[in-house]
Amino acid sequence: MILHSLNQQRHRKPKQDSNRKPIFPILQYEALKIEGRIGCHGLRKTLGYHASKAKTPQAVLMEIYRHSSWAVTKRYLDITQDEIDAVYLKVPLF
Repeated sequence: MILHSLNQQRHRKPKQDSNRKPIFPILQYEALKIEGRIGCHGLRKTLGYHASKAKTPQAVLMEIYRHSSWAVTKRYLDITQDEIDAVYLKVPLF
């Protein structure tokens, strides 16, 4: 009897938080407006890319992705040295 009870507990699905809605059905609906396939990982990277273009501080991007260094975040978001140099050239110093 105890073993049966333990097996039932192991196979129960975790209770979903009522404040959180499953994101995949929303993505499927929104993806109908976008050509091609779309997934959670792609959206995650797209958020970071646009956030970096909107001049979000490096520390904030690192926290969003839980990266331990800016080098890891840069590599993840495919930020190249040319893009960084272009930012420096845009800033009017004189």
